[in-house]
Amino acid sequence: MLILAMGLMMQPTSAEKRWEIFYDDGTAEEYYFWGVRSLMTCGPVEEPGRMLAVQFEIPGQHVKIVGVKYHVREAEQFKVRLFDSEREPLPIDLEVTPTSSGWVLVDISKYNIVVGERFYVALEYVPGVGVSGTCGLIDAGSRPSLGVDTESPKGRSWAVLEDEWMTSEEWTSKFGVEDGNFMIRALVEEVPYHTIRIDSSPKVSDIIVDGEIISLEDLPITFDWAEGSTHTIEVANQAKEIEKDTRYGFLRWSDGVEEPLRTLTVTGDVELVALYAVQYFLSVTSHYGDVKGGGWYDSGSRAEVSITQTQIDHGNDTRHIFMGWNGDVTSDERNISIMMDSPHSITANWKTQYHLSTAFNIEEIGVPEG
Repeated sequence: MLILAMGLMMQPTSAEKRWEIFYDDGTAEEYYFWGVRSLMTCGPVEEPGRMLAVQFEIPGQHVKIVGVKYHVREAEQFKVRLFDSEREPLPIDLEVTPTSSGWVLVDISKYNIVVGERFYVALEYVPGVGVSGTCGLIDAGSRPSLGVDTESPKGRSWAVLEDEWMTSEEWTSKFGVEDGNFMIRALVEEVPYHTIRIDSSPKVSDIIVDGEIISLEDLPITFDWAEGSTHTIEVANQAKEIEKDTRYGFLRWSDGVEEPLRTLTVTGDVELVALYAVQYFLSVTSHYGDVKGGGWYDSGSRAEVSITQTQIDHGNDTRHIFMGWNGDVTSDERNISIMMDSPHSITANWKTQYHLSTAFNIEEIGVPEG
């Protein structure tokens, strides 16, 4: 049984929730190719990027592309190419060598390509593949030649040269041949949808989902996304001030991902909560030497503070000796550990020392004889 709706022809297959999408009537009145033609000879393409493609529509849903079909006259090598709705390449670059002419089915289910609304399937010619023919014939030159249904062109066929996309009407007019439907088909299957719940705890930041800002007041928010689809999720603010030297800081997502900007490939229902912790600032200062350990810390964590040098010689008979720390914490140790249960400020304490040089002149004292 054929189902015809809005110019879309779908043939159900034996597999449950799987069907074939096509726009041709199954009969090839012509066979076209991308070739190189000179004054005396015809031959195969000499550079990559020459393709014949068909535009497919899947209104209002996502599907997984599990196979593609091409009707070719010659069993010669070509590449399978797919593009998304923006004509950006999808992650497949597969070379195929058919065992016979006619319909060639290529299984691409292992690539897990999920598309929605619109996508393109193309046949790309491999440079140097093909045989020369007679220049006056349509099929002369590059192989394989792709079947074309010329009975009722639907305007979904394209000829591609690198980044230039021409409608089949423009392309066939350029070469003086009849327009038609390129005989490329797509075998797709329905993909399940999953519930994705996104929130922030505590309510600290807006969330950016696929480039759209979701206001804090609208959280939590729930999406129904197709299995295999990919989405970006990001916290709008990694930190929010509570008061001086106290803030909320982004900790991680509830599933353990620590990056504030993440990419999610949907495999099932999931709840993603942006987790924030109260953080306190530790100020560590010193007039001399290099100190380590200052900065923001989660509440309840420990800060390890140290100073790299305990004696600074200035080279002018003056030096400074590290005497310890003072401020919110007092210690004479070089390395200290501070519990961050509130903001803290400490300063290195130094003592100044001077070098004193002394010299004595001892005169010879005579001792009387006798």
